[in-house]
Amino acid sequence: RVERGAALGPYLAWRDGWLVFVDAPLPEVLAELGRWHGVPFALGPSAADSALAERVLTTRLRPDAVDATRAVLEAALDVRT
Repeated sequence: RVERGAALGPYLAWRDGWLVFVDAPLPEVLAELGRWHGVPFALGPSAADSALAERVLTTRLRPDAVDATRAVLEAALDVRT
């Protein structure tokens, strides 16, 4: 199926050094960040963490900046890592 006018920016942003997530489930975002950074990003077993797992995230991150990534997640989700 051919779709015209599709927004490809989020899918091609990695070529410019960005990871882009649009309404992505948080567990999916954390898994992708873990692959890029080579370190695990995971939610804990608490009830609060279960509630976080239901959240979606729209953001643009630099895959080479772990500290900046952590700061964005903390601010967006109102959590501490």
